[in-house]
This record gives sequence, C-alpha cells and structure tokens, in this order.
Amino acid sequence: MRKFPFSQQLNRAARSLIGTVKAGIDTVMDAAGALRGFKRPVVADILLLLLPLLALFLWSISLQTVTLNDMNDLGLISALSPRIIAGLAILVVSFAVTLQRQEVRVSLLAFQLICIILILYATPNLIEQAPRFAPVYRHAGYTDYIMQNGTVAASLDIYFNWPGFFALSALFTKAAGYSTILTYAGWAPVFFNLIYLGPMYVIFTSITTNKRLVWLSLLFFQLTNWVGQDYFSPQGFNFFLYLVIIAILLKWFRMPPKKQVQLGKDASLVQKFFAWLKAPDTQSAYIGHWQRRGLLCCLILVFGLIVFSHPLTPFFTLLSVSALVVFRRCYPFWLPILMVAMMAFWDIVVAGPYLSQHYNLLASIGNLFDNLPTTITSGKLSGDLLYHIIATIRLSMAVLLWLLAFLGGLRRLRQGNRDITPILLALAGFPLLAAQSYGGELLMRIYLFAEPFMCFFAASLFFDNSAAIARKPTRARAAFPWRTATITVSSLILLSVFFFTRYGDERVNYVSYDEWNAVQYLYQIAPAKTYIVEAWSDAPIPFENYAKYTIDTLTYDLPEAVIHPNIDEIVQFFENDGYRNSYIFFSQEEQVQATSYGGMPSDTLQRLETGLLRTGKFKLIYRNSDAQILQFIG
Repeated sequence: MRKFPFSQQLNRAARSLIGTVKAGIDTVMDAAGALRGFKRPVVADILLLLLPLLALFLWSISLQTVTLNDMNDLGLISALSPRIIAGLAILVVSFAVTLQRQEVRVSLLAFQLICIILILYATPNLIEQAPRFAPVYRHAGYTDYIMQNGTVAASLDIYFNWPGFFALSALFTKAAGYSTILTYAGWAPVFFNLIYLGPMYVIFTSITTNKRLVWLSLLFFQLTNWVGQDYFSPQGFNFFLYLVIIAILLKWFRMPPKKQVQLGKDASLVQKFFAWLKAPDTQSAYIGHWQRRGLLCCLILVFGLIVFSHPLTPFFTLLSVSALVVFRRCYPFWLPILMVAMMAFWDIVVAGPYLSQHYNLLASIGNLFDNLPTTITSGKLSGDLLYHIIATIRLSMAVLLWLLAFLGGLRRLRQGNRDITPILLALAGFPLLAAQSYGGELLMRIYLFAEPFMCFFAASLFFDNSAAIARKPTRARAAFPWRTATITVSSLILLSVFFFTRYGDERVNYVSYDEWNAVQYLYQIAPAKTYIVEAWSDAPIPFENYAKYTIDTLTYDLPEAVIHPNIDEIVQFFENDGYRNSYIFFSQEEQVQATSYGGMPSDTLQRLETGLLRTGKFKLIYRNSDAQILQFIG
C-alpha cells in the first residue's frame, strides 16, 4: 500500500530547516549590514532574531508528540501541543515588537512572517497520515488523466473544460519524476501563502509609503485567511495570478495625476463626494515605453492563463480591472473589453458544449436571494452543535474584519488619504452575488478576494498618516509603547481565532491511512467500468484512472433513502443501475462529515451498512478500523 511517511521525516527535516534558515538569515543580515556600512546589530535585534528560532525549535520538538486520536469536533487545536501554540505566540509578539523598532528591519520582519506561515500551514501536513482534504484526491485524478492521456475529456467533468492548472501540474509532476501530485500536494498551502506575499507587497506599497503598515497588513492577511482555498487547487493558484495582475496595474499603469479640485467651505456633501472620487492616485513607477508594452503583454498572458484555468476567477479579475478603469484609476481603457472577449471565446466556444448539456449550472444566474448561503437567508445552521460554534466564529470573524476595515478607512479619510483604489478593489467582487451561487461558496470567495484590502484598512487603525509620520523625529515615532501593545494584543486575538476558523472542521478534512488503504484496495480489485458509490460524500476515491470507473455519491442520488434509511429503495437503485460490478464505500470520515455538516446521528452509516448486509444483496469484501467496502451481488 502506498503511504506518505511525512511524520517519519518531520523531526529531521524541521531541525535541518532551522539550521538552514538561521544560516540564510545570518547571511542576509550580514549582506544588508555591509550595504548600510556594516552597522553592528544591537541586543534587541539579536533577541528578535533568536525568538523566531526558539519558536521553530518548540514547534519541531512538539510535532511528534501530537496524536490525532485526541482531536474532537473543535478541530486541530484540540490535539495540538501547547508548545506549538506558544511558539506561534512568540512569533507574533516578536513581529509586533520588530514592527515598532526605530528602523524598519525588513529582512527580520520577512523572516518572522515566513516562520509564521510555515507553522500555520505546514503543521497539518506534517502530523496527519495522508494529504488532507478530499478534493485534493479528485485533483490528483484530473492530473493523472492528463499525464496518462496527454489530453483532456471535456465531456467527462466540468474542470476538464478549464484544465490549465491541471495541465501545468501534470507537466511539473512528470518533470519532477513523481507519479502523482499526492507526493507534494500537502505543501500547497505553505507554497501559495509564501508566493502571495510578493504581489501583495507590491500592491500595498503602491497604496502607502508606510512600510510598517504594509508589513502589518501582510500579517493580518495570514491570520485571517481561514477560507482554505489555498490547497492544491486551481482557485489557490489563480488567486495568485489575480494578485499579480492587480500589482502590475497599480505599480505601472496608474492614470497620471491631475490637479486636484479645491473645494470651498460651502461645498455640499455631494460635491465633496465627487471630489474624493476624482482625487488622483500617486504617480506610477517610471518605466520605458517598451518595458510598459512588455508588462502589458505579460498581464494579458496571465489573464489568459486564468481564463484557461478556472471558471470563477476571471469574473473577479474582470470586475476589479473594470472598476479601476471606469473610475480612471488605471489604463488602458480597452483592457476590460479585451478581457470580456477572451472570456466569451472560452466560455462559449470551448466550454460551451459542456455548459449547454449542464444547464443547471447556470440556473441561479440573477437570483440574488437564492445565491446567498441558506445559513444567512434562513438564520439556521445545519450540522452538530460544535460545527455551529465554528460556523458562528467564522461569520463573526468576517464581520469583525470588515468592521475594523471600515473604521480604518474612516481614519485614513480623516488623515487626508484618498483611498478610492483599495476601496474599489475590496468591493469589486460583491456584484457576483447576483450572478451565481457557486455551490453556496460564493460569499467565501468574495471574502478571499476582498481580504487583502480589508486587512490593509484594518491595519491602518494602528498607524497615522505616513506623510505625518515622516515629519516626526525618529525617536518620537518609536516612542509609542501603547501602539506596540495594541498591535500585539490584536494579533494574538486573531491568532487564537485562526485555529478555530481555519482548522475547526479538521476532522472532516482529515484522511487516515486506513481510509486511504481501503481506497487503494478497491482500485486493485475493481475491473474497468465498475460503479463505485460513496455512502456519503468526499471520500478520497478518484485519485487516479479517472475515466476507468463511474463514481457516484449515494446521498446525491437518494438523499432521503440515506437520511431516513430506506433499504429497499437503495437495493432497487443498484438493481437498475445497469453495471456488472458495483460497490459501496463506507468510511469513518464520511460519517464525521455526515454528523458535523449534516447533523446526522453518529451511527447513520453503520445502520445503513448493517441494513444492506441483511438483505443478502450485498457482501462485505473489505474492512479495517476506518473503512468498509460492500459489493452488490444481486
């Protein structure tokens, strides 16, 4: 059986990582010191470098002591060692203190933030038995199909109509000598959150010259990024491409500033609003004519990759770019028109045949009320009590971030800043609520695309106008211990909430070795054209040979027969399916999802399995502590 022995390597890898990172940061700081005239580091700088190393050490020695048997419905935090949490707290405190040093230590802030990302997003991959999150296995199946066949089957699955990410994954997997993405897919959250830093840094520095505000915004993004779309997925990759496009436009394609209209004291509120709306941004960074053309070509190619890779991200990109162009923040004016043409060509010519045969995917267009999550429209949450708590914390976290962003925006307005550009980008995605429900996930996707700019405004609560700061003496600027304390406390609160918002449903996302081994056994015995049915949903089944089997979910076809067990109806369903070989897959993780998300009793699938075996129409062919496989024998 194929396994992923991350836990056997983590202690050696983590300690090696500490030594490598320490050597690297020493080299960087030495080089930086040489460029500045070789300033000797003060005691505080050495301490602020040692604290992250201490945090990494606490993290590395704690990983092997974590046992997932202790995890309950509160998620990963119920199983984590207190030393891991203490290490993260040390990192956050050291980051806040470094942020308020008299001189901004960019290399030290970057090192601390990288350490935070590493612990936040690598921990599940190092302590869990197999790559987490069932959709990763489906994405492995897409990639495997392309690797085996060198092409896609547009009629087989919707994602084969937007195959860019999977084609690149297949190319990389083959070039790296791997047979499946599952070898490395668990590291995707770390990788994506690291590469997000680059374009977000460019975006924030295009909005403000206050480097402290920039770095705090980057930290806030990591501590509020709970939506979990940074797993090995097209949307995780395409969010990076979206940030790259926005960064290019804000850095090099801003409209030239015009003379600002001066209003008298008697100006009306409407006049003040339009004056604010027309207030110019800062001048774009200067580049040559051919360089500008080259950047524009790169931007168009990046958008082409987005259109080629994901059905939803092009719409977010189009709305954001259109808002910037319409309100004369960026140019060229024809860019949104070209984007519409590219999207129309792909969606009509390439994906059109599939969409025409699956009209239900477009049925919710224009229905705003139905596109909102039912938990908001009805005020009722499904699932068990602990999941209700997690869902409530997530909703509260989103509302809190947006409230802090609103207050931060008001503060910047009072300081004389004209932040129409980040406001447009923060709000650009909300019109999509009237377009499509996207499986009930659209509001979460809107939160993700608005999050960088909401974090910027939230971080603005802690800093004054950058121009005003620049006029103050250095010592006076750093003499605000209350600000350091406030940033520290706020960051620690966000960190504590992060464990619940990000990993509160980790029992649902967890994939055990026993479940994984059961899936591999099923693939070994099932002949081609077999009908494989999940008892509930999101079992890690279609990880390879995607077109070899027909894979279905019993709760999608016969929801009432599963929720209110109707054994006869299920037997009749299999008798009429027309397949010579049919199997039902049961696992403990499916039952956890049924209980946590569906509010079902904890023995729902066990009773269903027992009822099916009593009919004599099914035979138990495989069982371990976490999974069972039933074969329909008619």
